[in-house]
Amino acid sequence: MKLASMKKSLPPLLALAFAGALLVTAFAPIHWHYLAPIIMSLLYRHCYQLTPKQAWWRGYAFGVGLFGVGTWWIFIAVHNPIYGIHNPLVAAGIALSLILWLACFPALSTWSMQKMAPHHSLFKASLL
Repeated sequence: MKLASMKKSLPPLLALAFAGALLVTAFAPIHWHYLAPIIMSLLYRHCYQLTPKQAWWRGYAFGVGLFGVGTWWIFIAVHNPIYGIHNPLVAAGIALSLILWLACFPALSTWSMQKMAPHHSLFKASLL
């Protein structure tokens, strides 16, 4: 039963991770600013009717996509042979831990939205 629920929730998680990766294009150097409100509204609309736990994981997947693509330069900065760490596995571990930590912030946002207004309400709509 748990495997079936995981298979059911995997496509939305991957779609939100892709949406998070696409949000990076709203910032420099591409500057597609119009994408930012569209993608963020998709995230919160996608989490509108979920439990707080489900909303946490959807927001976390979005954050992993966003920060995974947006912070690729951290590995390069940490792995710089002149003043950085010479071992690429340690540099990758540092970059990955930063990505996973930063992904908690969109997850906290979606979780708190569901926790503060669990039912369809005018307050939740104003958060969107």
